[in-house]
Amino acid sequence: MLHVPEEFRRLTRCFLQGSLDETTDVEKWIDQAVRIVGNEHHNAIKTFLTSVLERGIDGVELQRIWSAGSPAFAIADEKELRWFLTRIRDKLG
Repeated sequence: MLHVPEEFRRLTRCFLQGSLDETTDVEKWIDQAVRIVGNEHHNAIKTFLTSVLERGIDGVELQRIWSAGSPAFAIADEKELRWFLTRIRDKLG
């Protein structure tokens, strides 16, 4: 079981149910969350996500990782969650 760093947990809490409605698309929603979490946490989150995505972790573990921060937004589909995490990682610079 992979340790989920607090920086990533903070990021997941930025994805509130209904907050997508406040932006024009998913990309802007991710941008907003990345800004909220703060630049000082970007490297830790990017390193963690790179490790997760390169390992090819199964869907169950991927869901556990996403849920570790208790986000108010669920992504049930494994492929969609991988895409979402990849987009977050890519936005971190």
